[in-house]
Amino acid sequence: MVRRYFLEKTNKAHGGAGWDLGQWLWSPTGWPWDKMMEKPKVGDYIIHSVSHKGSQHFYGYSIVEDSFIIESEEPPLKNPWSGKDEYYKIPVKGFSVVPYLKIQDFLNSNKANLEKLVPQKSFYNEKDNKFSTSQGKYLSEMSYELFCLVCSQIGITMRDFVKIESLKSDYQTEIITKDLNGTTRRVSTTQQRIIRDTSIVKKLKKQHMYKCQICGKQITLPSGSFYCEGHHLQPLGSSHQGPDIKENIILVCPNHHLEFDYGVMGYDPVKEQITHIDPYNEFHQKKMSYLRDDIDESFFKYHMKNIYNK
Repeated sequence: MVRRYFLEKTNKAHGGAGWDLGQWLWSPTGWPWDKMMEKPKVGDYIIHSVSHKGSQHFYGYSIVEDSFIIESEEPPLKNPWSGKDEYYKIPVKGFSVVPYLKIQDFLNSNKANLEKLVPQKSFYNEKDNKFSTSQGKYLSEMSYELFCLVCSQIGITMRDFVKIESLKSDYQTEIITKDLNGTTRRVSTTQQRIIRDTSIVKKLKKQHMYKCQICGKQITLPSGSFYCEGHHLQPLGSSHQGPDIKENIILVCPNHHLEFDYGVMGYDPVKEQITHIDPYNEFHQKKMSYLRDDIDESFFKYHMKNIYNK
């Protein structure tokens, strides 16, 4: 296969739930870089950069999982790209973070190497043998040589990408979208769940009889066994990079898991009550069905600050 290499310039917020950094590349259609969003294909390598303290920094890497789709629903988190008619979305998998490295510092320290690669017309400006961070490009293609130079500076190797390629997605969703001719179509898209230590969740479920901590309900399966799900208050993936420990996990039924994931519901440890974006919801301002004493309230606070109602 002919592999391509890209750099995304964005911010950590990225669009909110369902549009998260490290899960999707996205932008409105009809913008100057429009056709660039049609280039990434399955297996292409992505370097992600984010705005940090007023400058752009390398931040992580991933692999394209499927080609672009076009969606009319806008991202939940309001930003300058909100309110457009249609959006490109490209699913990526295996997102991992790297220590911050300022792009301008990379350009300054690699001037001699970059001079050998002129012209690139990539994620930075080249003028009179001077290199500076460019503004306005959301997605830029890189040559293999430039990509390898970036990787060497942020501490990753091809082996790291090979590990991502071996990952298997463990659930699928179906999106109703449109192709470039405006024809409605269905697209099955796989999304990556990070599951590192399921033994922690299994042990918690058994200890607490598979009961949801919000509603207290216990789902009985046809086999006679019970079912609930473990939710990480500070998510494991995307830009959150939460820890897979019991102190960061609550037990919930599928409905309340979805509401916590999308920031519809949260728990305020100061007021010791559930909070919901719908003030008429039956659980709003109510106590949890049960509150485990092994949960660190700092993770509830993280969820309230970074995910709830965002």
